[in-house]
Amino acid sequence: RHRAGVAAGALVLAALVAGVIGTTVGLVRAQHEAQSARQVAGLLASMLGDVDPTGQLGALSSPTTMLDRGAERIEAELQDQPVVKAQLLHVLGEAYRNLGRYDDARRALLASGRLRREHLGTDHRSVGDHLVALGWLEYLTGDFRRAHDLLQQSVSIYEQSLGPEHPQVARTLGLLGTARWRLGDFEGSAEALERSLEICRRHGLEDDPAVAHAYYGQGILRLEGNDPEAARPLLERAVALRESRLGPDHTATGGVLLDLGRIDLLANRLEEARALFQRALEIQERAFGPEHPAPALPLTMQAIVDRLQGETDRARERFARAI
Repeated sequence: RHRAGVAAGALVLAALVAGVIGTTVGLVRAQHEAQSARQVAGLLASMLGDVDPTGQLGALSSPTTMLDRGAERIEAELQDQPVVKAQLLHVLGEAYRNLGRYDDARRALLASGRLRREHLGTDHRSVGDHLVALGWLEYLTGDFRRAHDLLQQSVSIYEQSLGPEHPQVARTLGLLGTARWRLGDFEGSAEALERSLEICRRHGLEDDPAVAHAYYGQGILRLEGNDPEAARPLLERAVALRESRLGPDHTATGGVLLDLGRIDLLANRLEEARALFQRALEIQERAFGPEHPAPALPLTMQAIVDRLQGETDRARERFARAI
């Protein structure tokens, strides 16, 4: 019943893991370790060996099984390559995080961070990458204070290692602004988001994901500040950029659609709100499946519209499903 979803999930995972092959092998070769480069390429090829969309779907490994197998092999086969091992553990950690396996993600990311600090130094750019990944994981699990502190550390490392105007500083400032908003530091959030935008503009990165994130954050600050009509154009810019860069069915696009629906709901534009909530629900269900917690929020918002329109039975059904 879920063969198509399994195939799609495995292919997405293949693209994610395969994307690190060039970076990792290039890193090893730059260190004049051609034998290790071949070892890493062989390990990754083996990890992706089960992904064959032209073959029997019944024999296709699930994405989580592929990750678990990859984690075991990285641990067993890369003991003598700590920097490469750290890079692959980082990729695995982000993949686990994207699949909602937060404990596994934290374990892989912490191990990667320890190796990077030990072998590259505490101020190396890759330690900043580690702190960003771990900080966003903490954000997703609701520890906004720890997320803030990790992201703040990463900004400092990037500023020192790459320079204060580097695009990676801008991207991390956007995440930091989001964490500050969650902590109620609205002034600090606005400051980080505006600086992120300024850096991107100076680099001509008008369509960078950091720009979409900053517009989204600025829109949310205005929405939470009871100025929904000022929020609308910012959120519309954010969703246009995310649709352009990530596609109309990406979960990040769906998140902005939910907030645009909230604006219509506040203005009593109920049919417009319902359409946006429905689209957000479809995006979440395609990405995560109908039983994942992610569709609960758009379901709840649809139930609120149902109740306002007097459709109490339908509202009750949606609320029950969301719970």
